[in-house]
Amino acid sequence: MEEKYKHCPYCGEEILAVARKCKYCGEWLEDETVKSEVVISSSKEIIKEEMKEASQDKSIYGFFQYYFVDAFIIHYFDFKGKTSRKQYWLGVLTYSLLLLVTSCVGMMISETISLVIQSIVSLLFCIPGLALCVRRLRDIGKNPWWILISLVPIVGVIWILILMCKKGETKIEPVKNKTVDIVIWIISIVLFIVSMVVIFEGDKDVVDYSQSSEAELPVEVLDSESKDVVILTSPTGIEWTVTPIQNEFVTTYKVHSKFGDITTLTENNNSLDFDIRDFDYNESKLFLLIGADGYGRAMQCRLVTVDLNSGKFEDGYGNADIHNIKLDKKYGIATLYDFDGNKVSEVSYK
Repeated sequence: MEEKYKHCPYCGEEILAVARKCKYCGEWLEDETVKSEVVISSSKEIIKEEMKEASQDKSIYGFFQYYFVDAFIIHYFDFKGKTSRKQYWLGVLTYSLLLLVTSCVGMMISETISLVIQSIVSLLFCIPGLALCVRRLRDIGKNPWWILISLVPIVGVIWILILMCKKGETKIEPVKNKTVDIVIWIISIVLFIVSMVVIFEGDKDVVDYSQSSEAELPVEVLDSESKDVVILTSPTGIEWTVTPIQNEFVTTYKVHSKFGDITTLTENNNSLDFDIRDFDYNESKLFLLIGADGYGRAMQCRLVTVDLNSGKFEDGYGNADIHNIKLDKKYGIATLYDFDGNKVSEVSYK
């Protein structure tokens, strides 16, 4: 037998089992089944809304997905489509960011590695970069062959930049920074900062020896093959400075003392100026290896001796038939070679 009475869930008073409203507190009473149906219906609506939002979110491009992956990778060989102005310029910006960060990371190792990385990245993105420009020209209604105007010095480059800035007809896709984009931004910024710190800290370790005395110079700096200034002092206290001069092909040297500057020497009545190609020294003499420029190679070499006390030149070794002279500074031996690279003779100059 069904119960005739029940208790109100709100005030606890006893009321009829079939009552829809409590006569004591005035609260409406819902059937549990109806309540469950309402809850289930609400949950379904919430799930539908969430799925709809997720579907819309998937259709929105991420920053790097649209401006880098879509612009350069997916359309690597695409010369037929169109690219909006915004995608073009932010794509160029993203590529520049990639090149900057990778170059800085390479600089942490060496300048050579950095140049190699720059070359590889530039080579890899040469074709998609060209394709991006062509698609941008199509977007503004220009014939793709307009890209050739960039070959005209200065004017052509300026004109193509103006064309790239014109508004086109391609619809701009919705883009927002997603989680992966934020991660890429953070990694890029961290790598850039770390590489800059490493590079600048490395520069602090470079010591300027140009103001140092001979006694303060380390052994490797006293070697003339180094690129630092070498300072010598004669027994009578006269200071001589040997400074490297880097040109397009080789390193030559400039000698300075109270007697004047020496950068080139002219032997006898010869019209050729002979550069200082190498040097060595002892306590009282400076040995200068001079030679004419043979497209980066030393020709007609001679080894002349300078007295550090008097500044006078003494007769040297070599003649016009000699192609090159190499110095063995450890043992003070000069080896003479002919134009075929054959050893002619060797002499002790110290």
